[in-house]
Amino acid sequence: MVKWRPRASSLGYYVACDARALWDRSKWEPECEEERTSSPPADLGTVEHFLLQDGMRCSFPGPPADHAPTAEQLASASELFGGDETEMLRIARKTTVKAAGLMPKISGTWHAETEILAPFMTGHLDFLSPDFRLFVDLKTTGRPPEGRRVKREHLVQMHAYYLLIRWKYRVTPERGYVLYVDSRGGSWGMLISIDFTTDDAVGYADWLFDYVRYLRSSTLKRGAFPRLSTKCKDLFCPYYHDCHGSIVPPSGSMSEAPEVPRIANAGVRSLKELA
Repeated sequence: MVKWRPRASSLGYYVACDARALWDRSKWEPECEEERTSSPPADLGTVEHFLLQDGMRCSFPGPPADHAPTAEQLASASELFGGDETEMLRIARKTTVKAAGLMPKISGTWHAETEILAPFMTGHLDFLSPDFRLFVDLKTTGRPPEGRRVKREHLVQMHAYYLLIRWKYRVTPERGYVLYVDSRGGSWGMLISIDFTTDDAVGYADWLFDYVRYLRSSTLKRGAFPRLSTKCKDLFCPYYHDCHGSIVPPSGSMSEAPEVPRIANAGVRSLKELA
């Protein structure tokens, strides 16, 4: 039986909270290893990814139609536009045009939807050059990254792809690109590159490989800690409600602020007297 392997796209979330990795691992089933979470925004991203890949005449593993969004995904994405599929496709094509204008130029044809199943991790690459030295990950989103810098979770994901390419093709990638594009019509776009020839990038990838080994080890059960923060929702954690509901003290508990004034009014005139 295949042992649980983290997805490259999830690693950034695990770095933020390794308890999420522990919960994912405990619920894992081999037949569902590559199962994706569906939602209208995610399905709109699927539509826009395929329109760009097919429009650029990328090379798919198998017929392009096998990678096209399903009728259910089209209907789901259309919910963002009042159920109007025609309007959804019109907006998605505008996003695609913006993204196509920002794609790096290469000699040859991009490979699309390249799946890599390494013994330690899995991943799908949106775009991979024929010589395996360049790759691009498309991020359709409603909000650009701050300061024109790669988001932390995406930086982790890109280094994971770097490791997967090195493992499968025995080639060291030279550069990876994160292509951020407005998902609602391409009003803005941003291409950010990562230079994998630097010592810092290679060192970070080496650290990440060790981290993946930790996630798959028995040590995870002892070391994982739920890192509650205000960004749990932004990281789309599926365990957000259960985790916060079980850990955050409920109303009326001893930890509530109303207990503090009773201590403050107990005759203490300065903080020094508390020592």
